[in-house]
Amino acid sequence: MLGLLVAAAVCSLHPDRVVLIPFLFWSVPTHSMLMVPNEPAAIAAVQMLIRRTSLYDAALLVALTAAIGAGVACVIDQTVLQWFARKDRLRGFLNHSFTGRAVEWFRVWPFGTVFAFALLPLPFFLVRFLAAAAQYPVERYTAATMLGRIPRIFLLCVIGGFWVMPPWLVVALVVAALGTASVVPRRLVRIRSTVSQSAETD
Repeated sequence: MLGLLVAAAVCSLHPDRVVLIPFLFWSVPTHSMLMVPNEPAAIAAVQMLIRRTSLYDAALLVALTAAIGAGVACVIDQTVLQWFARKDRLRGFLNHSFTGRAVEWFRVWPFGTVFAFALLPLPFFLVRFLAAAAQYPVERYTAATMLGRIPRIFLLCVIGGFWVMPPWLVVALVVAALGTASVVPRRLVRIRSTVSQSAETD
């Protein structure tokens, strides 16, 4: 949370970069277990920035901002998931032959695996849960995720910024990103229900 506040304060010092503040806070749930897409908001942010700065500078700013949000999400996600992974009620699942084999493969090269899944268009939720099952250190998991997200989002922003979109299309992207947020309350309810059930069994 401190990182979010510091990054937001830095962005607010430059009026042309104020758009990065809402994008920063948006990047937390989009990189968490809620699995809300981040791409429309990233392209909208770079479209707003390239009207005042170069494409590559704008893409780098958006990529770094998204990486900070991803880092905060990683800490929250792994803290919660690793807590659940230590519960007795999940021992049967974690001790299953398939799960155990997947965790063993993950432990062969954990940092590189997380980095590759963060960089490439692969189902990231797999390594999110494998890292929790393996009790992989949160700081290393976070670093690998951030390092993978920066070039991925930078490339996305460069591609999405080659053509300067009209304002109405940028607004449409923002609306599309916000529309996906309708899934957030439902997922929060499910997570809260799971936590409550776990607390009752303890």
